[in-house]
Amino acid sequence: MAGNGDLEPFVKGLKFNAASLAALILSTLTFTSLTLLLTNTRPHIHQLISIIPAGLVNYFLSSTWTFREGRTSTAGIEHSTD
Repeated sequence: MAGNGDLEPFVKGLKFNAASLAALILSTLTFTSLTLLLTNTRPHIHQLISIIPAGLVNYFLSSTWTFREGRTSTAGIEHSTD
């Protein structure tokens, strides 16, 4: 039977993909909202604006949830490596 350490790269990969998906959804929703609300503005501007919150969400989720050092979460159980 595999130990929890063997699953860590897989769990981190899943967390990374979940954070990226959340950023993609936020970017799409922001772009769509701006397109519907600001009809006189070019779509390139909407896309440029929608990248900003998506990038921030992706960074903060990845740094605080996916790649935090010293603690990993597997199946809802937190382990300390101290």
